[in-house]
Amino acid sequence: MTIHILTLIIFLIIILTGLIFLSILRLRYKFKRDYHQRKEAYSKWELNLFSLFAEEIHPSQWASHISSHELGYLQEFLLPYLESLKGESFEKLVAVAHYSGLVKHLLQEGGSANDWKQAQSIYFLGLIREPQGLPMLETGLASDNMFWFYPSIIALARNNLKTLPRVLEVLRNRSDWTEHLGISIFAEMGEEVCPELLSVLSKGETSPKVERLALAVLAHFGYKRAEATLKEYILYSKDPELQIRALRAWNQLKLTFFEGIALAMKHSDWEIRAAAVTALGSSGAVNHALLARPLLRDSNWWVRLRAAQAMLVLCTREELHSMLDDPLEDRYAKDMLRYILTREGGATCVIPITHVL
Repeated sequence: MTIHILTLIIFLIIILTGLIFLSILRLRYKFKRDYHQRKEAYSKWELNLFSLFAEEIHPSQWASHISSHELGYLQEFLLPYLESLKGESFEKLVAVAHYSGLVKHLLQEGGSANDWKQAQSIYFLGLIREPQGLPMLETGLASDNMFWFYPSIIALARNNLKTLPRVLEVLRNRSDWTEHLGISIFAEMGEEVCPELLSVLSKGETSPKVERLALAVLAHFGYKRAEATLKEYILYSKDPELQIRALRAWNQLKLTFFEGIALAMKHSDWEIRAAAVTALGSSGAVNHALLARPLLRDSNWWVRLRAAQAMLVLCTREELHSMLDDPLEDRYAKDMLRYILTREGGATCVIPITHVL
């Protein structure tokens, strides 16, 4: 009896092993076939792409040769071009997506039970600013899955500036997004979002995290008209993080010196002092360079470093070397100046001034 059971077990193991082996062969065959079909389609479409941009063919002519089973390949093929191209070239590729039935296919995929397929569909439809895709976004915007949430909010932001209140509402009501993600969202709206953000900030109707993001976005676009708003934050904000972000934005925009920077350099928070002296360095205020000198003696290493970097920009080498030679100067200040001159300012010797006859 035991022999029969062992024989049966061995027989079943052989059958299972054979089935697994056949499954592996099948998957390998499908993978190779898919690879060759994709490669063949890509080669053909690259030629069509040049012809399309050269206006030798119409988008509908290209689309008429695309079969339904190639729509997935077409989505992958068009994606990097749509992410990088603008204007007429972009519109031609969008037309190909419509004529081929890809847009209709993705609208159907958007209702799929598969989260990954939904996310891919929403991202592509958002990229081409397809208005029919907007009703599909609400589920993704409420999702805890970032792989679904991210393409949904990006698609919402890409549509137009009218969606800004909804974007701000979504960001205000959740905290799992990063500043990098937030900047990428507003970057989709273009520089035109900056005056709208200034209006939102002036009303004070959003969360501190979104406020910090708005300041970062203004700096990202180099929006110099934000100067008055940044001054308000630097002078009057009770939130140290907002003051730091405003000072960092001031530095990125390379705005001119004002007294609020000098006041911030005396703040009890070392991060505010460091951000303020950095803003001083980018302001080009040579006449106020010596404001940074007391911070060379600061208790915080980073503040001393930023002060030395600011003075390297605003002072002459002779002035810096005279501080090194001053016997009354603080030892830590000298060490930091010497470090900066060596690391970022080249040799620590004073180059003599020669006059060419």
